Amino acid sequence: MANIGILGGTFDPIHKGHLALGQQAYEQFKLDQIWFMPNGNPPHKKSETIKSTAEDRMKMTSLAIAPFPEFVLQPYEALRAEVSCSYQTMEHFSKIYPDDEFYFIIGADSLMAIETWIHPERIFRHAQFLLPIAMR
Repeated sequence: MANIGILGGTFDPIHKGHLALGQQAYEQFKLDQIWFMPNGNPPHKKSETIKSTAEDRMKMTSLAIAPFPEFVLQPYEALRAEVSCSYQTMEHFSKIYPDDEFYFIIGADSLMAIETWIHPERIFRHAQFLLPIAMR
């Protein structure tokens, strides 16, 4: 059984803030891995506002996380042709990895907009939400 943090986004581009959020969640909540998951077709952004292809965003993410052995590129949402909603992804992972525990990492900006998500309540059935707090 593994404790896996899920950190999704468009990652257009991935930046130090994403890496810091993943590292903080990993350390603060003692997770085994952080899966960085670029979304190929997110429901909350129009495709014309995303500048890089899903393939390029996966490459950028892979390069950015390479120095961190606890970080893993998870291509599931990037490879889907249809819109990828977080609740669908978490339902899928729960079926595929029934012995693992999932932790959905969310930044304060996303938390403030969670009422606009499609079925956020269904994510709670399959993952605990984590809001990493920067330690000073």
